[in-house]
Amino acid sequence: LDIQMLTTINQWAMNDRMPDLTFYLKIPIETAYTRIKERNMPLTSFEQETTFMHRLVKGFDSLLAQRNNVVLLDALQPFETITQQALAAIETFIARTP
Repeated sequence: LDIQMLTTINQWAMNDRMPDLTFYLKIPIETAYTRIKERNMPLTSFEQETTFMHRLVKGFDSLLAQRNNVVLLDALQPFETITQQALAAIETFIARTP
């Protein structure tokens, strides 16, 4: 589906509500596949389609670039670092909220 159709579907599904913050954990596709394979579980039909994964990331990048409530987190960082960055973003958001 094109981005406009996905946006329309998402607005309908969310009843025109938007989250205050969205955390986008960005990771290279190659690293994601390595992690998926390390799970030792059968791949889903989506995971088996490498072109789909590339389109998916491109779509998320495009959708989230249009929003001002997205916190981009580097998913290559240790989970403790990611957690601290997420908490800092939440604290900043709360401090700015009237």
